[in-house]
Amino acid sequence: MAGIPHDHFEPKTSGQKWLHSRLPVVGLLYDTLMLPTPKNLNWMWIWGIVLTFCLALQIITGIVLVMHYTPHVDMAFASIEHIMRNVNGGHMIRYLHMNGASLFFIAVYAHIFLLSFCVKGGAVEALRVAGQLNLFHRATSLGGVESLVEHRHTIEPHTGIPESLLRLSIGIEDVQDLCADLEQALTC
Repeated sequence: MAGIPHDHFEPKTSGQKWLHSRLPVVGLLYDTLMLPTPKNLNWMWIWGIVLTFCLALQIITGIVLVMHYTPHVDMAFASIEHIMRNVNGGHMIRYLHMNGASLFFIAVYAHIFLLSFCVKGGAVEALRVAGQLNLFHRATSLGGVESLVEHRHTIEPHTGIPESLLRLSIGIEDVQDLCADLEQALTC
C-alpha cells in the first residue's frame, strides 16, 4: 500500500471492533492525527487555512445576503427583516456573515501572532534584550517564517512609539526553545 508509513488503528476491545466494523471514525481520526510530522509543525500552522475559510465564508454569505438586501434608505430595514423572517436560513446566513467577520480578525491576529511588550529601562535596555536573543533575528519589518524581533523606535523615532517597546513575531522554531531564549535574554 502506498502512502506515508505509520501505524494504523487496530481495535482492541470488542466495543472498538464493533464500532470500527460499522463506522470506522476512530480509525480515520487515528490515521489522520498520528501521521509523522516534523517537530516544528504545530497547531499554529492552521491559521492560514482558517483565514481562507473565513474569507470564503464572508464571500459566500455576502453574495447570498446581497441577493435579498435593498440598499435604499426607505427599504433597507424592511429588507433585513425580510432576510431574517422570510428567507430560508436567512437568520443563520446573516449571523454567519456577522460573526465570520469577527472570526476573520481573530484569525488574522493569531496568524500574525505578534507579541508587543515594553522593557523596563528604556531604549538601552530594550536594545540589550534584543541583542541577547539567539533564535529571534533583528528585523525592520515583521513577516516571514523565522522568529523576528523589532525595536521600532530605532526606525521611526519621531512617531510616538515608546523607546522601550519590543515586538516579536513568532516563526516556525520550537515554542519551548523560543520561550527559553526569551527568558535568558530578559534575565541577563
